[in-house]
Amino acid sequence: MSQAQPAPTITEPFPGPRPFAPGESDIFQGRERESRDVRDLVLAYQVVVFHSHSGSGKTSLVNAGLLPLLAGEGIDPYPTARVGGQVPQGLDVSQIRNIYAFDALSTCLGSSLDPKTALQMGLDEALLAKAPSAPRLLILDQFEELSPTTRSAGRIASPSSSRLADFARRTRTCEC
Repeated sequence: MSQAQPAPTITEPFPGPRPFAPGESDIFQGRERESRDVRDLVLAYQVVVFHSHSGSGKTSLVNAGLLPLLAGEGIDPYPTARVGGQVPQGLDVSQIRNIYAFDALSTCLGSSLDPKTALQMGLDEALLAKAPSAPRLLILDQFEELSPTTRSAGRIASPSSSRLADFARRTRTCEC
């Protein structure tokens, strides 16, 4: 009588309805050229807008394709920021200078940022104060949430491409 062999462990190549995580680059296949192209753009330009239809895999490409390549270039990205979020209870929404910057800082810097301090801060003030030791990258995920129609609370100060370019110029000349 022969013993049954255990079934081989199968690792699914796709994570399902969520994006690939940065640690899943080993199973992220088929977009190596796109990953290199985006890396080259990030290395060449201060501001890169990477857009496509919802669900097309932008976040997966950034997480599992771009970020590992940039790590190889010595670039230390901030945690991915989102421009949409919930204002913590106890904070007066009307005191927030820029709701988009507040949301991005809250998701990017998390617990290292005092929410009450962030009320009047801009991205440049908060991120430049961190004095990075390596070149840094700020990723704003779900950028389409910047539409003013998506926000009804707080002051809406729409971040424009000129504001992002100004931020990039200031960070580029920073001796960090």
